[in-house]
Amino acid sequence: MHDLRGDDWLRPRIMINLSALRGREWAQRTRSIPAPTLAMDGDESPTWTVRAPTANELAIANESRERRAQMDGLVEALAKGGKSKIVSEFREKFGLSGDLRPDIARRMDLLVLCSVDPVCEEQDAVWLAEHHPVLFYSVTNAIMELAGDGSEVKKTPSDSTQTNP
Repeated sequence: MHDLRGDDWLRPRIMINLSALRGREWAQRTRSIPAPTLAMDGDESPTWTVRAPTANELAIANESRERRAQMDGLVEALAKGGKSKIVSEFREKFGLSGDLRPDIARRMDLLVLCSVDPVCEEQDAVWLAEHHPVLFYSVTNAIMELAGDGSEVKKTPSDSTQTNP
């Protein structure tokens, strides 16, 4: 709704040309996050590189609570079958301790789905959340910021070599 008291209604509206936008090549944005707490012998400044999630990946991450509840039910069924050692290993590997907060589960899924370098598997996300929680939050916050930024138009080689006169 327009505010008739101000001059907002006088400003021309810019139309969005979806056809032209769809005709361009797009790439998911990436970001490298400093990860000094993961430095090993000889590493000077390690980074964790992530990319923006797609809408489908956001939905997958948002459904992580229900998926983990289903996995936990399966694990309980295994436990009743006398497979306690397998159950405890499975719980540890997939972070099914029973007290995992929904936000952490969602962030773990985003980390696994959107990590570029290093590639991150479920047990890596569990480990990072457990041992480097601030870095875990920094990296997953970057993923969410990238989601909000959306994709970007792919740069061509001429884009990077152009100079201003």
